[in-house]
Amino acid sequence: MSRRDKGHLRCDTCMMHSQHCVCALVPRLETRTRLVLVIHRAEARKPTNTGRLAAACLVNSEV
Repeated sequence: MSRRDKGHLRCDTCMMHSQHCVCALVPRLETRTRLVLVIHRAEARKPTNTGRLAAACLVNSEV
């Protein structure tokens, strides 16, 4: 867990507040196709970044 500027503990993986961590709920989906997700650089560190969550779900993917 890490802290951001307001002092809340956050999960290092999903970046949500520790009490709202979704890592244990993320399913792992196998795909035959490699997927590369392109996101805006301003979204990269936001906890609401669904691209990172999608990449966590898809085994053969990256952001």
